[in-house]
Amino acid sequence: MSKKKGYGTKVIASVPYPSILLTKDDVYLNKAQISVNHTLIYRVIDGKAGFHITTPKTESGNRIIPILYPEVIEQLSQQIEAMDALYPNDKLVLSGYHGFIFRNRYGSFLSAHNINRAIERISTAYNMEELNQAELEDREPELLPHFSVHNLRHTFCTRLCESTNDIKFIQQVMGHADFSTTMDIYTHITQESMEEKAATIKGNLVLM
Repeated sequence: MSKKKGYGTKVIASVPYPSILLTKDDVYLNKAQISVNHTLIYRVIDGKAGFHITTPKTESGNRIIPILYPEVIEQLSQQIEAMDALYPNDKLVLSGYHGFIFRNRYGSFLSAHNINRAIERISTAYNMEELNQAELEDREPELLPHFSVHNLRHTFCTRLCESTNDIKFIQQVMGHADFSTTMDIYTHITQESMEEKAATIKGNLVLM
C-alpha cells in the first residue's frame, strides 16, 4: 500500500467505531484522549424507528482511548472548528447529548451505514483512477479491496497487537469485555507474525 493510502487508513482507523457519536465533551485534545461511553443505534422501539443512544453493557465498554497519531488530533480539531462554524446555534440533541462532532450531509446523525457508503464511494473512485493510471503506465494496478468500518477496527487491533504485547492495554483500547477475546486475536496475529519471520530467517540463515 502506498504512503498516501496508508496515511488515510491510519487517520480513519485510529478513531474508534463508536466515534460517530462523539461530542465535544468526549474529546480531550490537550491530553490526546477520547472518552467512549455511549453508542448510536438505529432501531424500532415502541413502534417508532429512529436513532437512540445506548451505554455500554459492561464497565469495559466505558473507556478512555489514547489518540496515537498527531494527524488525528489535527483532523479532530479541524472537524470541531468546522462544526462550530456550521452550527453556531446547534439544536441537535438526543437523550441529553449535544455538540456532536460528526454529521451527515443534512446536519443530522452520522451512522455506520453512512460511513460505509462513503468508504465505498471513495474506494470506487480511487480504483477507477488507479486503473486508468496503471494502463497509462503499463503496470498492474494497486486496487483497494472492499472494506468497512468493522474492517478498520480489526486493522487497528491488528496494528496494536503488532506494536505491543501489553494485553491489558489492547483490551482497554478495544473495549473487549472478555479478556479471552483480546487474547485470541493477539495469539492469532502474533502467530502469523512468527511464521512470516521464521520464513524470512529460514531464507537468510546460513548454517556454519
